[in-house]
Amino acid sequence: MQSLILILSIFVSSFLIHFGFRFYGYTIQYAQKRSVIFTEKDAKIYSPKLDADNYPSELEKLNSLCATKKCFLNLPTYFTSDEQLFVYQENINQYQHLGNEEIKSSDELKTAVPEVLGLRDFIVKYPNAKGLLQVNADRPNINIKLIPILAENNYYSSFVICSEFGNLLRNLREQKPHWSTCASMDELTKAHMMSSIYLESLAPMPSEYYYVPQKMINKLSKKFYEEIQRRNLFFIAPATSPVKPSFTLR
Repeated sequence: MQSLILILSIFVSSFLIHFGFRFYGYTIQYAQKRSVIFTEKDAKIYSPKLDADNYPSELEKLNSLCATKKCFLNLPTYFTSDEQLFVYQENINQYQHLGNEEIKSSDELKTAVPEVLGLRDFIVKYPNAKGLLQVNADRPNINIKLIPILAENNYYSSFVICSEFGNLLRNLREQKPHWSTCASMDELTKAHMMSSIYLESLAPMPSEYYYVPQKMINKLSKKFYEEIQRRNLFFIAPATSPVKPSFTLR
């Protein structure tokens, strides 16, 4: 009998502590925020298909789109084997890991896609461009190359830097804490896991921008999306999202 009472006491105490912490999290108030990058309310973000097959035609579209100040883009980047950054989408090898022999050199990329633009050249060519910069290269020196380009003429103020790789973003935040970054995939996952045990109000959310790609839309809980909205964070996703995004990918 005493054992049963002890077990029940532990259970009730755990229950009260668990939901006590959850309630405490909901007492925290979050100020309204205004994005300095997506200056248009409900901005639509265009994802150009800047791969080998579509590069020339997409540049033509961007010439027209970026003639105005409503040029919000979701840009892919490519980090070559000789450590140069280009605006380019490699469909076969989208996520570039150390030791992958398929990574092209600058010369190989320029031979395959003569129209391809380096990241700095792209920013200069399209000064009105703003939006997401996808940096999916889990390799040494990526931030060493990225930071000087974006620091030049304060280009960083036009972009939110996104990546699948949390170590890249954590390193960038340490060096440039005032730059805008997306939540990484592991940060999304942690917040989702916290929401699955009803502790979403205590989930660590270190970024103001939560970019959720199409493949993840239906894998995250509704509580996760609601918590993003409660904290007045910026939610970026396709229109098929179960919760209305702050800014929509198109």
